[in-house]
Amino acid sequence: MNILILCEGDAESWDSWSGIARSLVEHLRAAGHTVMSGDVDLDGVDRWLAAALTFATDRRRWGTRFHLSNLPFQLRSRRAAQRIAAHRDRLDVIVQVGATFQPLGRGTTPYFLCCDSNIRMAEHGAPWGYSDAVTLTRAELARVRERELSVYRNAAGIFTLSERLRRSFVEDLGLSPRRVHAMLAGPNLDVTRIPTTFPRGAADHAPTILFVGRQFHRKGGDVLIEAFTRVRERIPDARLLIAGPASLVVREPGITVLGDLNKNEPAGWAAMVDAYGSADVFCLPTRFEPFGIAFIEAMYFGLPCIGTNAWAVPEMITDAETGFTVPIAPPGGLSMPSLRSAGAILCFHGVTSPATPGQNQAHVTLPAFQAFIESARQMGQLVPLRELVRRHLAGRSTAGLIALTADDAYASLGEASEYLTREAIPLTVFVVARQAGVGARYWWDRVDDLFARVPNERWRQFEDACGLTESYRRGQPARYGPLRPFRQWMLATHQGRWPAALEPELLRLEREFGNQTAQRSMTFAELARFAAHGSIDVGVHSLSHPVLPLLSDQELSCEISAAFHMLREHFTDAMPILALPFGLFDRRTLEAARAAGMIASLTLASTTLKRYGGRDDLPRFCLCRQDRATKLRARLTGLFEFTRWWDPAARRYPSLPSATT
Repeated sequence: MNILILCEGDAESWDSWSGIARSLVEHLRAAGHTVMSGDVDLDGVDRWLAAALTFATDRRRWGTRFHLSNLPFQLRSRRAAQRIAAHRDRLDVIVQVGATFQPLGRGTTPYFLCCDSNIRMAEHGAPWGYSDAVTLTRAELARVRERELSVYRNAAGIFTLSERLRRSFVEDLGLSPRRVHAMLAGPNLDVTRIPTTFPRGAADHAPTILFVGRQFHRKGGDVLIEAFTRVRERIPDARLLIAGPASLVVREPGITVLGDLNKNEPAGWAAMVDAYGSADVFCLPTRFEPFGIAFIEAMYFGLPCIGTNAWAVPEMITDAETGFTVPIAPPGGLSMPSLRSAGAILCFHGVTSPATPGQNQAHVTLPAFQAFIESARQMGQLVPLRELVRRHLAGRSTAGLIALTADDAYASLGEASEYLTREAIPLTVFVVARQAGVGARYWWDRVDDLFARVPNERWRQFEDACGLTESYRRGQPARYGPLRPFRQWMLATHQGRWPAALEPELLRLEREFGNQTAQRSMTFAELARFAAHGSIDVGVHSLSHPVLPLLSDQELSCEISAAFHMLREHFTDAMPILALPFGLFDRRTLEAARAAGMIASLTLASTTLKRYGGRDDLPRFCLCRQDRATKLRARLTGLFEFTRWWDPAARRYPSLPSATT
């Protein structure tokens, strides 16, 4: 075939598109195709005009506007039309790199796209401060999205450098999966020139880390320098080599800046080979990375790699096999310590939205739900609960691992289904078996949602009719809110289960004020559909959600074992892990759980797993409406647990409900 490759820059050189364009040209020619190239980059009057009309006082914003705004897009498209016209009579197909222009004047000639990113991926990267989306306004981003979409929709097909980007085209931009293909990428160098022996094998070789990247801060170079200073405290002869930045100055001991190495020149190639050959590990803690070919090239030199657990990096680095992945550092470097000393388990409940409102403080909005999970990702690696528990019980380290759970199997979790599926978030849902049998509503949601609508005097009448005594009203601290007395009374008097005798009073109040809570349990059928996404597990949350320590031995055993049996009837792989209702338990509860076959019981102790070695009562952080993502990151470090752990008043078992607890 006769193929025209259009890109910004000379596709025949190694400088265009990180050298990928040249690799593409060479491989297509090697396959027998006739390949022509066309440079659509702006120069001369066009460049000056585009620069003037996209000017911004912030140089970074100026560069982004020049790259993505409408006028440069139109000018590049005009140049593309000129390149197409020069070859129109003998063209079979056009291959275009990126979507910063469109192939005008092509007639019926089909075109395909090769992409390493898109504007939606840039928007995903904006929280870390180094993608194209950071400096653009919402209106500007919307216009870029529309321009890119017009290019994508008219293409005969789209080839992406990564599976992560392929998913973005399908999930973020709504393109058909049949039109988007992950072609992946190889090294942009001549692998036959790589030596077979390296200086790292010398007896006097000092442990050496290599960083390669021109955009130093976007690729996390500042994070690496800060981490390296800590490495030097333990390994005084460790070295860090930095290649890429042309004008970087670093005066820290052990760090050598090699400058910008041109691998296409003999001196640059020799210096690069020496750098890769001298290193023991390649580290690129990038904050935003369209692909990351440097990882591939490092592996061709036999180096294990350390990169962030985002973008396409996990497609190249297999943890504990070809290297390790770490969380993206928050903006400003390592200002927040990473989760290193212990693992953690997070606990959610329901998700609120206009369709599923709820007054209960344990429910959070979908944006808050996502923000908590993204914060957890920054602090550690998300893993299935079963994996975290298995490692803990085996005495293995859980450092840096975080598991997510959701109690009560709320149907409103469906609001987050698309997000959980798209991001492959592992989540364990704990099911109250009887509630799931019919999709029932929980009494606390009914009470909370009603309380917001009912006048104080009428609410007092309702409490009196139910039998709430003055001792509970007087004995509960006001800081816990006006519903605290009723809740504690329900837990202490009725073991946390709504009595049938009080149902008429509650129904009367719901009818009187026209309110029925939207928050309820999933049915087993709904739970099966929710769990079908592949990263969802289910666990035991008792039969009826009682205060387990207040039950008789027989009831206690039945609540756990019968619930597990019911779950296994619907889900053969239901996990033998118990989430303790209300977070309340004692020694007898844990023994009953073990006797029922539970391998672990989850509490709400709000700590990491740091000091829980050898124990099967594992703490969780319960995330509520008043919590913030920044606060969660601080809690996940475990730095605030020392004073709490050594507090003489600290108890292993929580106080059971009463009029004064």
